[in-house]
Amino acid sequence: MSSLREIKSKIEACKAWDEPVPEIIMQEYRRLLKKFRLPKIYRREIEGLQRAWKEAGKSPAKDRYLPFLSCLYTVGNAWRARGDLERILKLAARQYRLDVEADIFKFCLNVGAVGQRLDRRTHHRWLCVVRYANAFDVPPKRFRQTIKAVGGVNACARRWQIIRRLYPR
Repeated sequence: MSSLREIKSKIEACKAWDEPVPEIIMQEYRRLLKKFRLPKIYRREIEGLQRAWKEAGKSPAKDRYLPFLSCLYTVGNAWRARGDLERILKLAARQYRLDVEADIFKFCLNVGAVGQRLDRRTHHRWLCVVRYANAFDVPPKRFRQTIKAVGGVNACARRWQIIRRLYPR
């Protein structure tokens, strides 16, 4: 049993010498790709996250990142509900070249915020908002209304920090 890296090097060697790649090597390559590839449903959800991130960057509105946070919350809850979270996080981390995070929302935020590195305060604030909604079991469809009712992203993050101080883990 060869690793994916070894098989790739064999394929590249065949191509370098202008030789046809043996079918048995190609079959093994396809089998290993299936094994190490993120399932299609997860890839679609990550693409949706990245699309929401790009759209949020274009909008001039004050609460332009709220749809992105709503999408982040929905994806995180969906992944958690499906189970097998550790395996999926490892596959996604390998595919997107990220560290495996224990927190699903933190991982989704890092995957979703494409091409931009968030400053620590914004990153922390957004995670507090999503964790606040998760702690109170807010349905994903009511995420935006809940955050707006609390007073916005900053007010929600402040409330979460107060709750964490009062009730540490």
